[in-house]
Amino acid sequence: MITIGSLVIFGIILLPVYIAVIAAFIGKPRQPKFAALVYGSALALTIVALVGIWIFGTIVSLIIP
Repeated sequence: MITIGSLVIFGIILLPVYIAVIAAFIGKPRQPKFAALVYGSALALTIVALVGIWIFGTIVSLIIP
């Protein structure tokens, strides 16, 4: 089930990251090292957001059964 928080985080808050990743790959001049750096940072940010949501959800579910 997709929650509203996930939609907000991955749809609205991460929109600049999506744009930066797309621009790094289709922009000119193409710089593969910069594109890899942008892609890696976007991936890291996504993983951190998912882990944070999971930890927060687990804590809330333990406090409010």
